[in-house]
Amino acid sequence: MSTQPDLLRVLVIEPRTEHTATVVFAHGLGDSGHGMRPVAAYLARDPQLAHVKWILPFAFDIYNYNLEPPEDEEGILASAQKFNDLIRDEIQHTGIPETRVVLGGLSQGGTTSLLTGLTTDLKLGGIFVLSGRLIMRSKIKPMVSPHARSLPIFWAHGTADQVVTHQRGLDSAEIIKSQIGISETSLGSGLPGLSFNSYQGLVHEINEPELIDLQTWVKSVVP
Repeated sequence: MSTQPDLLRVLVIEPRTEHTATVVFAHGLGDSGHGMRPVAAYLARDPQLAHVKWILPFAFDIYNYNLEPPEDEEGILASAQKFNDLIRDEIQHTGIPETRVVLGGLSQGGTTSLLTGLTTDLKLGGIFVLSGRLIMRSKIKPMVSPHARSLPIFWAHGTADQVVTHQRGLDSAEIIKSQIGISETSLGSGLPGLSFNSYQGLVHEINEPELIDLQTWVKSVVP
């Protein structure tokens, strides 16, 4: 007998026109869906994103977000499964194609979104990572799905980030390109590949230039 997955609690910002795309935007450690609402509302006000539904999960603290080994692999994989279940539920109940679903987040939310997007058997529309990193580096390559190389990935990182350093972000991006085979691409192209964007003087938070770039990227992958 099958059982329904225990889905994450979410906040939703509904689209203003016909719903044709969904963005799942996950918060960082110690925050909640409420904390991401003003950020998503800023993005949603763009007239070219009026067709997007924004889902803000209450995702953490599901696992221990260690910046150094050992990593909480069991908790990490459980978190990724929660994101998978949430996306599958969205697809099932709305009829939105998986290619019209974008997953991403800030810090721990972006880190978990990256792992989920690289390993899921769903062919997502894209992944975005804000001040995040690649986890399970030594084990990620055989876990990567056949769809990963066709994913558009937006990465944003502040040069003054002292929580997840800018260098750690650069190192993570390099592993994704060299070991997984994801190519580099330019912001707003809408093409598969990783666009790494640095923000001078930005600490472990979000600023307006970053959000403007994220808007541009979302419009390019789910127009």
